[in-house]
Amino acid sequence: MIDAVENQIVSRAQCSAPSRCTADPGPPNNEAKESATPNERVEDLILDYAPRRQFVPFHDRRERFACIVTHRRAGKTVACINELQRGATSCTNVRPRFAYMSPFLKQSKAVAWDYLRAAMAPLRPFGATVHESELRVDYVNGGQVRLNA
Repeated sequence: MIDAVENQIVSRAQCSAPSRCTADPGPPNNEAKESATPNERVEDLILDYAPRRQFVPFHDRRERFACIVTHRRAGKTVACINELQRGATSCTNVRPRFAYMSPFLKQSKAVAWDYLRAAMAPLRPFGATVHESELRVDYVNGGQVRLNA
């Protein structure tokens, strides 16, 4: 559930669209902090992101996939990165995985990596970590957002 609050987004600790959440149990994450457990949740987290008017339906959708048609420099990448982060932090599945896809890994890094690092910066005090070499962000609930090709 996302509520717009004075140019900010409040992300509630629940997955608003379970069909978009995919779990990959895989081996345990040895890089995670021992104090961080998959059941830890931040009840009300205020993120510094306010979607533009044309992206509100994108964030409110229930479908797994979406197509955004807007002009260049409209903020499509920022909207997608914040949607991925919201999904990774609020999904109730075990170790949810989310990915930003583009034709080439170098293109993903050039286009979206700075936005992803900036979006997760307010979550560092809650245990979120950045893995620069893997182009990956890990969240305290075990969720991940990766840049892929």
